[in-house]
Amino acid sequence: MSELTPEKIRELTSLLASAPPATAARLLAMFERMKIMGSQVIPSNDLIVAMREAGMTSCAGHETDGVRLPSFARLFLAPFENLFEDGALDGLLPGSIPRAGLKEVWQLIAGRFAADDVADMEPLGRAAILRGDIDGARKFTANLRAALLKRLAGKSNEAIAHYGKTAASQAVLRRLVPLMVAETTGRDVWAAARVAKGELSDLGMKNICHHIRLLEDTDPDAARELILLTMTTLPRPAEALRVLNRVSNGDNDTKLDITNYAVIGRRVIAFAARCARQIEDAAQQVDFDGAALAATVDRYSHHLLDLEREVTLSHDGPWQQAIFAIRSRVGNRLEILCEEATTSLEAALPLQRVQRHNFAWTQEPRFDIQPCAQTLDFSVRHIAFVAASRLFAPLAGFGASRDKAAKHVASYLNLVSEAVLLAARQTQRPRHFDAWVEAAASLLEAFEGVKVAHVFERRIAAMSHAA
Repeated sequence: MSELTPEKIRELTSLLASAPPATAARLLAMFERMKIMGSQVIPSNDLIVAMREAGMTSCAGHETDGVRLPSFARLFLAPFENLFEDGALDGLLPGSIPRAGLKEVWQLIAGRFAADDVADMEPLGRAAILRGDIDGARKFTANLRAALLKRLAGKSNEAIAHYGKTAASQAVLRRLVPLMVAETTGRDVWAAARVAKGELSDLGMKNICHHIRLLEDTDPDAARELILLTMTTLPRPAEALRVLNRVSNGDNDTKLDITNYAVIGRRVIAFAARCARQIEDAAQQVDFDGAALAATVDRYSHHLLDLEREVTLSHDGPWQQAIFAIRSRVGNRLEILCEEATTSLEAALPLQRVQRHNFAWTQEPRFDIQPCAQTLDFSVRHIAFVAASRLFAPLAGFGASRDKAAKHVASYLNLVSEAVLLAARQTQRPRHFDAWVEAAASLLEAFEGVKVAHVFERRIAAMSHAA
C-alpha cells in the first residue's frame, strides 16, 4: 500500500471538499467499505481520517439504485427527530431542537467528544446501511450513544454547550446528555406502546412514571426530556400528558407552570396557537382548501382537548387562560367562515321570488344569470369546510354556527336541485341550464360527496332524455 504525504492528503481533501455532498458521501462510504474489507489498493484509512477532519461525516444519506438511505449521523439522531424544527430559535415551539445546530453537534461528536468510538462504529454502521440492514445500523448508533454518555459523564450541560460556536448548536449541546439519558430509559416502553397502537398500558404507565421519578432525583432535565420524547414518539401526544398528570400527582396548571415540566403544557398550547394562526391565515385566503383547513382545525382542537382532559386546569391558570384566548380567536374566525358559506352559495346560484298562478310566492333559480366561476369556486371551498367540520366543530368552538350554516346549505341546495330537475323536464331548456347543472353538481359534491353529485347528474340525464 502506498503512503500519502500530508501535502497529498491536503490536496485530496481540498478536491473532495469541492465535490457535491452526495458525491463526497458516496466516496466516503466506499472508502469505509474498503477499510472494512481490508482492501489495500489505496490508503483508504488516511482518506477517511482526512475527510472526517474536513467535516464530511455529516453529509446527507446515500442513494443506492435510486433509493435514498439514511446517513449514520441521521440514525444516531433519529430518536430525537420529532423534536427537530427549522427556523430561528425564538420562533421554535417550546421544547423543540433547532435543526440548524445539528451539523456542528455531529462534527463535535465525531471530532472531539467520541472520535475513537465514531471511528470504530461509523464504518460498521454505514456498511450495514448500504447492505440494507437498518436495524443493524441502529444498534451501532445505540452503542455510540452509550459510549458518548460515558465520555461526557461528569461534564455539566453548560460546559458541554460551551463547545458550540453558534446559539443553535449550543441549544442542542445543552440538551444532548439529558436527551440521550431519556432515550435510553424510555426505549423499551415506547416500543411496547407502538405495538399497542400508541397507548401506554397500565404497566407501561407505571414503568415510565417510576423512571421519571427516579430521574427527578438524579437528572431533572432528563426527566423532563423523557416526557417530551414520549409526547413526540407516541402517535397520541395525550399519553405524555397522562404521564405528566400522574407524575405531578394531579397538580393544576398554576403549579405546573412554575416547575421543570412547564414546557410540556406550553408546547401543546404553542402548537395550538401555531395551528390557530394557520387557520386564520388560511381562512382569509380566497383559494384556501376547505378539507385541508378542516383537518388543521381538527388537529388543533384535539390538542387542546387532550390538554383539558389529561391535565388539571384551574379556572384562572395560565394554560387555561391561553386556551380560552386561542379558542375565542379561532372560533370567531370560523364563525365568519360559516356565514360566508351561506352568503357565497346564494351569490353563486342566485334565486328570485316568483308568484304562481295561485298567488303563492316561491323561489326559482335565475337561469338568466351565468354562474360566475370565481364565486362558485369560493362557495365550493367554504361549503367543503362546513361539510368536513361536522364532528369537531363543537370542540373548536363554532358548533352552533356550523350547524346553522349546514342546515341553510342543505335546504338551499335541495331547492336548487329540485328546480333544476324540474327545468330538465321541459322541452325548451332555460338559458344557461347546463352551466347551472354543472355548478349545482360541484356544490353537491363539496357538501354531500361524489355519489350524491353523480346521482343528481344521472337524474338530469334521464329526464333530459325523456323530454
